Amino acid sequence: IGPALTDADALDCVSSHPLPSEVFRGELRRKGFTDHGAREVKARLIETGQLAVMKTRSFPHKVYIGLPEGIAAMQRMKSDE
Repeated sequence: IGPALTDADALDCVSSHPLPSEVFRGELRRKGFTDHGAREVKARLIETGQLAVMKTRSFPHKVYIGLPEGIAAMQRMKSDE
């Protein structure tokens, strides 16, 4: 068994910019999270406000996961369009 994965490992995936939900999940898996572990850490970080979620209005809908400030910046850019 490797080193224990932490919330910081998950947050590191989106530290530079938000990612589409499926890409975020892939990054968690690449870091070594199991499917179950990835779902758990994502839910916990959203619940505690360390991660934010944004759904696009356009079809097909896309869901982005990121740090709250990254999501806020994306929402500002979208509202400027």
